[in-house]
Amino acid sequence: MEIVIYLYHGLTALDAVGPYEILIRLPNSTVKFVAKQKGVVLSDTHFLKMIADYDLVSTELVLFANHSDEIILAALLLIAEMPDYTQ
Repeated sequence: MEIVIYLYHGLTALDAVGPYEILIRLPNSTVKFVAKQKGVVLSDTHFLKMIADYDLVSTELVLFANHSDEIILAALLLIAEMPDYTQ
């Protein structure tokens, strides 16, 4: 199973890193950090930087490391616009 953790500027790093530490140990699974655009993502402290190696991709499971309805909605809309997305 491919699992992606969606990063965004201003996230609390523990919201992404905590689940990552558990999900990476699932058998036959890979975990990737993604963002709207790949590259450096600043945490809420503006000190810790995380790297999103991929832009948002269609996958089996997406973990949204935040509590913002607006960010989740925006990411879901991006996924829905992908050509291989099936409802």
